[in-house]
Amino acid sequence: MPIQLVPMPSFHTKRLIINAIEKTDDHALVALRSDDRVNMYINRPKQVSLEDVHAFVLRIQEGLQNLQLYYWAIRLPIDNQLIGTICLWRFVEENASAEIGYELHPDHQGKGILQEALVNILDFAENTILLQQIEAYIHQDNTASRRLVERNGFSIDPVRKDESNEHNLIYIRTRVHAE
Repeated sequence: MPIQLVPMPSFHTKRLIINAIEKTDDHALVALRSDDRVNMYINRPKQVSLEDVHAFVLRIQEGLQNLQLYYWAIRLPIDNQLIGTICLWRFVEENASAEIGYELHPDHQGKGILQEALVNILDFAENTILLQQIEAYIHQDNTASRRLVERNGFSIDPVRKDESNEHNLIYIRTRVHAE
């Protein structure tokens, strides 16, 4: 069954708002994407300036408009402040797959926030856009992230290797069909 890409929805959970990045998020994005603790296991250049973040947001907006990716802000409703992000990208039509990625400011880690966001995004990925497989590239030393995906039905692909980061493990979640 082909992937059914649709406009990006918003989600409201018990504790979170998961919606589009806004122009007012630029300072929160700099704080998130320049934090050494957030970037410890991610192979990317830090975004330490508003110019860096503005260029990043433009790429995200272009990808959203072209239905090439989904990129959500994770917010607490009390102040609507961005505390993290979660995304689906690298769609492959042939096997109805995509990669999931996420990041959360360290002040909010260990509170179940990513679990709450991930459950909603996985449901959307499998039941709305009809992905059959979701991949997560996770640094071998990032035990919290590894536990998160394992708790959500991902397992390590024992064959594939991440050519761009030898320390990453590739986790796969395959959709289970109810017959």
